[in-house]
Amino acid sequence: MKLVGIQFIIAGLLSLTWFFGTFGLLVYSVFLFFFLKKYALELKEKYQVLLSAADEMAEGNLNVTIQKDLGIFSSLGTAISRIQKGFKKLEDAINASFIDFRYQLPEDKVCLMLDSEKTYRIIENLMINITKYALPHSRAYIELCQGETDVTLTMKNISAAELNFSIDEITDRFVRGDKSRSTEGSGLGLAIVKSFTELQGGRLTITTDGDLFKASVRFPVG
Repeated sequence: MKLVGIQFIIAGLLSLTWFFGTFGLLVYSVFLFFFLKKYALELKEKYQVLLSAADEMAEGNLNVTIQKDLGIFSSLGTAISRIQKGFKKLEDAINASFIDFRYQLPEDKVCLMLDSEKTYRIIENLMINITKYALPHSRAYIELCQGETDVTLTMKNISAAELNFSIDEITDRFVRGDKSRSTEGSGLGLAIVKSFTELQGGRLTITTDGDLFKASVRFPVG
C-alpha cells in the first residue's frame, strides 16, 4: 500500500507539468517496470533457494545449508533451519537407540488440513517414546495408512520394560507412580499426543499385547 501511494503521488506531480510531465511519466513508468521485474526475479530466486532446501530435506539430506540472504523470506528460512536442527536431533536419538525402524508408507503424498506445529509435536513425542523405551536391538514399525474417510499413523515397538500399566493411566497428564519407569516417563509425552490429536479432531488409540506397545493416531479426511 505504501508503494501504491508513492506511485500515485509521483504520477500526480508529473501530470501537472503537461507535456514534460507526460514524457517524464513515460520514462518513470519504463524505469518502474524494469525495477519491479528485477525485484520479482530476485523474489523468485530466493523462493527457489528455499524450495530446493526443503526438497533436499524431504529426500533425507539434513546437512543442506541456506547461505543466501533471503530478504522477506528470512523468517521462513529461519523456520526451516529450526526444523532441520530438530530432525538432526528426531535422527541422533534414533541412531543412539539401536532400534531398527521399518516404514510402510503410501507411494503418494498424504495431505491433511492440520496444524503443522501440533502435528510435529505429535510425531516427535511418539518417536521419542520409542527411542527411550523400546527394547534395544529390536524393530519398530511405522505405518501410514490412508482410507476413504480417515488417515491413520501407527507406531509399534517392543518395550524394554514390563507393560504393567493400564491404557488410561499411560495417557494421564498427571501420572506419577512407581509401577514402572516407562509409565512415569512417557505419561506426559503421550498425554500431549492425545491432547494435540483431539484438538485437531483426531483420536489416539493405545494398545498393548505382552511387550508389544502400539500407538495409533487417526485423523478424518477433509
